Amino acid sequence: LGAGAACVGLGNALLGAGQAGGAADAFRRAAKLDGGSARAWIGLGEALLKTDRAEGAADAFRRAARLDGGSARAWIGLGSALLKTGRVEGAADAFRRAAKLDGGSARAWIGLGEALLGSGQAGGAADAFRRAAERDGGSAQAWSGLARSLAVAGKDEEAGRARNKAAEIQGTRDIHRR
Repeated sequence: LGAGAACVGLGNALLGAGQAGGAADAFRRAAKLDGGSARAWIGLGEALLKTDRAEGAADAFRRAARLDGGSARAWIGLGSALLKTGRVEGAADAFRRAAKLDGGSARAWIGLGEALLGSGQAGGAADAFRRAAERDGGSAQAWSGLARSLAVAGKDEEAGRARNKAAEIQGTRDIHRR
């Protein structure tokens, strides 16, 4: 195990423990030791997102995507960072790319739905959230996004059903947490 990989491991452990600042430091060190490690740049991006440094996160995710264009995680991270900075078109492009790469994970479709909803494309957003729900029917986030996009599109009855599904899922999770 090289020093760069060890720093990535430490960064992941710190991120998992909720210590995003320390994780960012570990990932920076990993990137310095092995600048060609997409994992180091992805980790740095994720840590920076958790510390509300979306611009820096976007830069890290762009670097990761350049190093490993086939990493859906890098594209999802880039989309998330761009969405936080208000660049919804760029975010939508990144999420579309992620959806193509990994067979369309729910995370990629949820991100695309959020970006499309943010750019006023309620119909496209509803389609994306539906795809997310197809891939992960237990995702309250997918169902809630679908409800919001349908409500914006004026489809109140469908929105109500989606909102109820999201609440049902969330209620089940709350029960299991007790």
